[in-house]
Amino acid sequence: MTAAKGTLKRLNAAQIAGTYIGTVVGAGFASGQETLRFFTLYGVQGTWGVFIATLLFVYFGLTVMQLGYSLHAQSHRDVIAAITGPYLYRFIDVMITGALAAGLTVMIAGAGAALQEQLGWPGWAGGALMAAGSVLTVLLGITGVISAISMVAPFLVGGTVAISLLLLRFYVPNASWSAPGLAASGSWLPAAFLYVSYNMILTLGILAPMGGMSDPATIRKGAWLGGLGLGISAMAVHLAMLTQVPEIFGVEVPMLHIAAKVLRCAPAAYAWLLLAEIYTTAVANLYGFVARMTKSHPGLSAWMTVSTGLFAYLGSQIGFVALVQTLYPALGVVGGLLLFALVKWRFLRRMKEWKA
Repeated sequence: MTAAKGTLKRLNAAQIAGTYIGTVVGAGFASGQETLRFFTLYGVQGTWGVFIATLLFVYFGLTVMQLGYSLHAQSHRDVIAAITGPYLYRFIDVMITGALAAGLTVMIAGAGAALQEQLGWPGWAGGALMAAGSVLTVLLGITGVISAISMVAPFLVGGTVAISLLLLRFYVPNASWSAPGLAASGSWLPAAFLYVSYNMILTLGILAPMGGMSDPATIRKGAWLGGLGLGISAMAVHLAMLTQVPEIFGVEVPMLHIAAKVLRCAPAAYAWLLLAEIYTTAVANLYGFVARMTKSHPGLSAWMTVSTGLFAYLGSQIGFVALVQTLYPALGVVGGLLLFALVKWRFLRRMKEWKA
């Protein structure tokens, strides 16, 4: 895995942004479950949460990649070691490594749910397809991972936003509705932080090494493009789902339900778009996990990739909604420690620059 790093020496801003977006917009986002739990259940106030989350994505994505550039990072472990003490480092490292494996499990479960709900496939078949595709891509190394994600991401964002905007032409968001008691947190502001914090845990494994593959100016542009792209996509999904509440509560993949309101062929098309979005995040999570686990023994990367994909597939049989409801909020709390450490690092860096 680590040897592949040198095969792609410089990334442009579009590749950085595409990879950042593609890593985040996985099963939870594209299905609508994430946006529903972290934003839409707060009603119109959730719109402010999306705005705050967008700025946080820019800030923390930029910070992680700048650290990766400074450290020539090969995995998230290099970044964590630089911004935390020895005790907190071990805890966060273990949690992030576990979160990457858990995130892969969620993506595989999401693939099974999407194909079962829309195309009538057995749940195990869709999950197996996603697990196999992710494993094959990661076996190509970091070059294959970044190329696959960055090429697919623009189509993912464009398709999601297009379906949401089409729906908004015919339906009006329900401005008087909200159900915060069912949401991820007590109010929209902490929910926005939780949303970004767990996503940063899941993206750290790919953002950290990507930072060492470009220059500071390009990293800055890529972080802004990526953060804004994520914000625009989340806002479009949030507003679209506000037009369909509360009827989307009982639906495992709300965005497929929404797509059916737009065009007769839209659900089938969105099902494959959803699979592509799941794929990009699954690949990033699998790569980040394997890169961390085989840092000292790169010769074991192929074996670790295959075995991790198999175990994640078995774990995905728990069910998609159950995993999103329980796993993601818990990861958000742990991710808060990571965000605090990143803010502290940037503050100390600024202080050092001012004194110089």
